[in-house]
Amino acid sequence: MDEPDQAAPAEVPVDIALCIDRDVYSRLWEVIQHLCVGLVDLTAPVRLLSSAAEAQALSLGPIEMIVHQALSWPFRGQRLGQILDVLSARPPTVVQAFSRGCFRVAEAVARAFEIDLVLHLSATADVRALQHVDGERVQHVIAASRPIYDLAAASGRVRREALSVIHPGVLRQAKPTCFGTPGRIPTVLCTAALDGRSGVGHLIEAVSILRDRGYELLSFLLGRGRAEGELRRRVHACKLSQWITFAQPKGETSRIMDGADIFVCPAPERALSSDSLTAMASGTAVVACAGSVADHCVDGETAVVCPDDSPEALADGVSRLLDDHEYARALAVAGLLYLKEHHPVSAMAEQSLALFRQLALRRRTFAMGK
Repeated sequence: MDEPDQAAPAEVPVDIALCIDRDVYSRLWEVIQHLCVGLVDLTAPVRLLSSAAEAQALSLGPIEMIVHQALSWPFRGQRLGQILDVLSARPPTVVQAFSRGCFRVAEAVARAFEIDLVLHLSATADVRALQHVDGERVQHVIAASRPIYDLAAASGRVRREALSVIHPGVLRQAKPTCFGTPGRIPTVLCTAALDGRSGVGHLIEAVSILRDRGYELLSFLLGRGRAEGELRRRVHACKLSQWITFAQPKGETSRIMDGADIFVCPAPERALSSDSLTAMASGTAVVACAGSVADHCVDGETAVVCPDDSPEALADGVSRLLDDHEYARALAVAGLLYLKEHHPVSAMAEQSLALFRQLALRRRTFAMGK
C-alpha cells in the first residue's frame, strides 16, 4: 500500500493523539506543525504528547499539548498512568508515534484505550526499532520517504498492505532565490550537527579545496554540537576564518534559508530532516550525498548528489553550481516543482486523515460484525 486510500468516508469521526520525542522534534518540528494545522483545518481534533518541553511550541489554538515526564524506571507505571488519566476525559481513536523514542508510550496508549496504533518512520533507527514493537498492535506504518519504505518492507516486520509513504509537507517559495543578485559573493549554508559523524569536517576541507582552486564564497555553519570547539580550531588552523563562519541564528529555518545560494548536506542522511526540504522549498540549490534516506534530492534533476561524502566530492559538487549559476537556478526551479507535486502540506494532512478514517471505519465495521 503506497498511499492511503483517500476515499474513506469523511463522516467517520476520529480523535488523534500524536506522540513526539525530542529527536523527531529537532528534525521535523516544522513538518509536524504543518501536519497539525492541516488536520485541524480538516476538522480533525489533534492532541500532542511529548516528554520534550520545547515541543510546547507546537501548541497553537485548538491543538492541545500534553507534556509528560519520560517513562523511565522506576516511575514508568506511575507516569504512564498520569498520561492515561489526562487522555481518559476524551479518549483518542488513534495514536501515532512519530519516532522510535515514543513507540513505547504510543503502544501503551493504544493498549489502554483499545485503539489503533500507527508508527511513523523517518530514520533508519526507526526501522531497526520495529523489532521491539508488538506487531499485532500496530495497524499501519507510515514511511516518510521511499528509501525508508523499502527498508521497512525488507525488514520483515511490516506487512506491505500495512505500509505506505506519506511525504512530509513543506511550504514553498514561488521562484528560486539562489544566485539572484549579480556580483554578490556566493553563500553556502550547512545546518548539520557539529559532531564527528555529520560530515561538517569534510565540508571544512572542501571549502579549503575550493579556496585553493581560486573560488570566492562565504560558508555558514549553523549547527550545534560537542565538536564545535575542535571544528573551530580546524578552521583557524586552515586559515579559513574569512571563508567559514559559525553562526546559530534564531528563528524559523525557512527564514534563515532565504537569500542563500547553496545548501549542503555533507553526509548521507540517516534520519530525515526538514532542513534540506526547507532549503529546496526556499529556492536554494542543494548539494547532497548518495545513500540518503531522503528522496527529494535527485542528481541532475532537483539537486547535485555527490557520489560520496569525501572532501573532494563535496568540493566538486559545490563547484558545479559556482561555475554555472544558470544550472543552479534550473535545479532550484525543478526542486520547487518537485516539492509542489510530492510534498504539499495539504496532501500530507489529507492522506494522514484518510488513513486514520480508514482504520476507524475498519474498527467500527469489525465491532458491528461481532
